Amino acid sequence: MGLRYQKRVNLGNGYGLNLSKSGISSSYRSKYGSVGPRGFSIRTGIPGLTFRSSFGKSKKGDGAIVALMILLFIGAVIITAVVAWNIALFLKWSTEETYKLIVRERRKYKVKKEIELNKDSDKIKFIDFTLDYFPTEYQKSNSLIEDILVENGTEIKKGDELAIIGFGENQATLTSDENGKITFYKTPGEKLKIGEYIYKIEK
Repeated sequence: MGLRYQKRVNLGNGYGLNLSKSGISSSYRSKYGSVGPRGFSIRTGIPGLTFRSSFGKSKKGDGAIVALMILLFIGAVIITAVVAWNIALFLKWSTEETYKLIVRERRKYKVKKEIELNKDSDKIKFIDFTLDYFPTEYQKSNSLIEDILVENGTEIKKGDELAIIGFGENQATLTSDENGKITFYKTPGEKLKIGEYIYKIEK
């Protein structure tokens, strides 16, 4: 068994000089493989699978093998990029949904406390999504607030248009039956669920 000793001098950025008894040669290394005066190697991204070839006389079939390894490498890069992109999209979506959930639950808690404190007051009217205020067909479909037509804190009058409600493929305009200052608990795009409070009017 023979051993061949050599020393590599790192020049930075993957470049280096190889010192051995046969002389000095240069080479370049990266995470995708390496190349030198005697040949090259390609890392496929598959553990334990690396293709090596020399720059000498090519053997029959070497071209096809090189082409195959390059295609495998490109495929691995594309698959990795697609997986990474989808993971990034999922993380973005889950972060946004978690934030929305926290905001909704916090708002529900604040509304509940506010109603408890003002349950005996005749100066504040709380409007929730129930049969008392909305037709039955609204509640049987996937209803949501499509748009809010007034700003919180606005003084409104009876009959003023407040919001656009979508239910199924239809729309309806929500109007006020009271005079006073309005504050919405819902935002555009939020679904309406039975029992949830939509807004309040301070008389």
